[in-house]
Amino acid sequence: MILENKLPSIRRAENKHSAFIQNLKVKNSFYEKTFTVISEYTCLKDKLLLKTDFGECKMSSSQLLKGNKPDISTALNKEDYAKKLIEFKTNKKLDYSILKYNGSLDVRIYDGVGECSMSLSSLCLGYIPSIRCAVNKDEYFSSYLKIINKNIDWGKVNILSKYINNKSRMHVQDEKGVYNISASSLLKINSLPWYSALNKEEIYLNNFAKKNIIYKNIEFNNVLDTLYLKCSIHNIEFEQSVNAHSKCYLCCPKCQRLSSYIFEEWSKLRPKNEGIFYIIRCFNENEEFYKFGITCTSVKERYYNNKNMPYNYEIILQIKDKDRRKIWDYEKEFEIIIDINRFNYRPKIFFKGSINECFKVCKEDYIEVINKFRNNE
Repeated sequence: MILENKLPSIRRAENKHSAFIQNLKVKNSFYEKTFTVISEYTCLKDKLLLKTDFGECKMSSSQLLKGNKPDISTALNKEDYAKKLIEFKTNKKLDYSILKYNGSLDVRIYDGVGECSMSLSSLCLGYIPSIRCAVNKDEYFSSYLKIINKNIDWGKVNILSKYINNKSRMHVQDEKGVYNISASSLLKINSLPWYSALNKEEIYLNNFAKKNIIYKNIEFNNVLDTLYLKCSIHNIEFEQSVNAHSKCYLCCPKCQRLSSYIFEEWSKLRPKNEGIFYIIRCFNENEEFYKFGITCTSVKERYYNNKNMPYNYEIILQIKDKDRRKIWDYEKEFEIIIDINRFNYRPKIFFKGSINECFKVCKEDYIEVINKFRNNE
């Protein structure tokens, strides 16, 4: 081991480079561990070319003899150096490119979506570029939308608002109108929802207005608001939520009962089976109501899974007959007896038949209705 006071004088040495290297080995603990000298020493002021694991660097001989080591600030190609350094620190291949190194607190990156600015230390810790560090958040968000959500033709949609964060509301426009939607929703929706439009009433009528329905009001704030409607055929006034009305085909209760299922079609289903008119009590922890209906199988088969019947139920009444017309007429008669248009009950959980075949009646009225049917058996 060469002691520092025994080191050869670089200035007096015949082979100055050799003397420099001998001094460097003693005075700089990083030599041959993190860098090597690949250019010839001439004088202390001149900069030497160094080889590191992350790229070539240049430093003065005097700085090296003070024990300093090369880093990105001395790299000849700072962008390439930064990339290799980050890959080494994070032990993974970068899927983005380093555009420019402007100092430890400003590394410009392109991550496939847009340009971002991050600190070198954050990148070395494994943090990845995102819209939070985008140089232009509006451009980044617009590009990200086109990549992440291909359900919408963004070429036909104009983004009118500036991006602030994922929770912020943004105005976007298509040929139908202007919509007020959160940035996070824009990333995952399949289409621009009509209920978020600033002119939602106009869009609603254009898309969901029903023939023979008179709209007594068409102002609402959300899909749960009530519409007040009138059937021009049966002169029946009724109410429906905005959402329910958008999904129904024939919305008038009487139209539904008369047109949704004609007898001729029902009579052809399983023609060898008896027809059954039934009344069941449906219940769970929060609700109790009754439902009536007809079937050509059995009540158990009719409600064989939770989708068909999401409530517990018990059979209150069954009337069976080979004559399907009788069963059909029983149902129509029952509607009149309980005045289904007036006492119709809408369960909280939707299932087929829940819209116009459910009711709530007091026990005395209910028994009276059952007895009328039993007398007909």
